[in-house]
Amino acid sequence: LTYALSVIAIYVGNFNLGIFSMLFMFLVTLSYCSKPEEEFHVWVHANTPKSFLMKKMMIATKNSTLLTIPISLGLLIFYPAKYDLILLFLFIGILFLWTMVLAKYSAFPSEINLPEGIIIAFAVSFPPMILLIIPYFYTKSIKNLRLILNDSN
Repeated sequence: LTYALSVIAIYVGNFNLGIFSMLFMFLVTLSYCSKPEEEFHVWVHANTPKSFLMKKMMIATKNSTLLTIPISLGLLIFYPAKYDLILLFLFIGILFLWTMVLAKYSAFPSEINLPEGIIIAFAVSFPPMILLIIPYFYTKSIKNLRLILNDSN
């Protein structure tokens, strides 16, 4: 659906629809990243909480970037003058993806609760706050994962 939207956006010359299709692809990956896995699938990793989170964030970044590359390239080819906006929205999408991954593990093994949801909603309504929310979720996730990954440091 998002690829079709981006093709339609390019065909009719609607740049905003193309950006929407890219952000919609990020929304799909965000919804996937919000569901927690079972404790065993986290415990089985022989990593520290920091390396575990970095690994999960890099995997999520790689997968979502691979999904958005066709849309981004199409927009960059047909709207080269707006490359800065395209890259900005790509960067914002990745920041929200990292926020969702960190929020998931800050509430782990439960699902994301109301407090995390309110913080994420606040980040969506005021995006510059995401630069403060990411470190908050990161420290909360580290503390939470230490219990599961048996890290004493």
